[in-house]
Amino acid sequence: PNRKLALVTVLLPTLASVPLPVFAQSGVLEVVVVVARKREESLQDTPVAVSAFNTDQMRAAQITNIADLSQQVPGLSNKDGDRVSGMTIRGVGSRAVGAAIDPGVGVYVDGIFMPRSDTQLVDVVDMESIQVLRGPQGTLFGKNTAGGALLLRSKKPEEEFGVQAELGLGDYDRQNLSVRAEGPLLGDKLLGALTYDTRNEDGYMDDYYTDRDYGDTDRQAVVGQLRWFPTEDLTVDLIALWGERKESSAPNTCIDANPDSVLHGFVSTTPGTLSEFCVQSEQLAKDEKVILDSRYLDYEVTNNLAGLTLDWNLGEVTLKSVTGYLYQDDLNRDNDTDGTPYLSLANFQETARHVDASDFDADDEDRLFISQEFNLFGSLFDDKVDYTLGIYASDEEIKDQVDGREP
Repeated sequence: PNRKLALVTVLLPTLASVPLPVFAQSGVLEVVVVVARKREESLQDTPVAVSAFNTDQMRAAQITNIADLSQQVPGLSNKDGDRVSGMTIRGVGSRAVGAAIDPGVGVYVDGIFMPRSDTQLVDVVDMESIQVLRGPQGTLFGKNTAGGALLLRSKKPEEEFGVQAELGLGDYDRQNLSVRAEGPLLGDKLLGALTYDTRNEDGYMDDYYTDRDYGDTDRQAVVGQLRWFPTEDLTVDLIALWGERKESSAPNTCIDANPDSVLHGFVSTTPGTLSEFCVQSEQLAKDEKVILDSRYLDYEVTNNLAGLTLDWNLGEVTLKSVTGYLYQDDLNRDNDTDGTPYLSLANFQETARHVDASDFDADDEDRLFISQEFNLFGSLFDDKVDYTLGIYASDEEIKDQVDGREP
């Protein structure tokens, strides 16, 4: 259901500007710059199927999370309302999610790869543009891009001081606030920006038996950025992000696809069979009701991301270095797969609770991902041939994975 009924935007004095999405005031077609081939070039000259959004377009389309792109980009789909990414592009991707499963659509924030699909749905905080590349992108972006890639570019600090605030209000007690301050820190050599973003909204589906609401929003984020110009030919960008999500799991309705299966005939201490609960769940969905597990189902994660980008013009060639750091902890991802109060199939978070209750240590899962990429750009034969060379390395460590598997 469309729950975003009202949006109030307050803009305080700021120098940050965004070009008109299609036509400039002079009537001349705007040149849309994309980085689908790792270098800045006109969208019209890029031999890749790309959907590009700037800040104004994202605001107009109310794109607050990359999951919202499924309503705007042809061929991109994602399970509506889910907490985890099941993104596919042109039908290619991975519906299965988890720490041991690689995504089929790559997501990059300032060139930093987001490695796991169950924490891949990034909020659009401080983003200058989003570019959706459709089709396999393995040549320039490596594995995990069989379906395509999503490139998110953050807003860089401006040379003049400015403050911008956005307030969003709506039904289900929706309250969103984003405040950004930016400006020079050391003349025109060092620029900085700081953003605070908070999003809160009540759930849109209630549990028929417990009255708990599901599908709520409770997120906080702080983003800090520095841009340094040590020389005319070298630009250094640093981004640091802290984000926290403490929400209920996604609401889920049981679909009775095979009522004659053995599993549907099981009987538990709760009166009724799985098949009978499925029928009730489908009927209640019309009234925006669910019947999930009796205990509260959570989705929690804390993200700590840092990225260092060096862009160095060496005359005939340009060298770019992207260093990424992503630490995710306090992961708690309940998932009522069957969508009934009867049992939870594959809800390994519940398994961890039983282990804890047996006096064994089952700590919350945490993940550490470090990456380094170097790119070299240049041209040959009087600019008739452009080339891109690159090398990439990453290391990932996952602890306390609740299903016992390690990627």
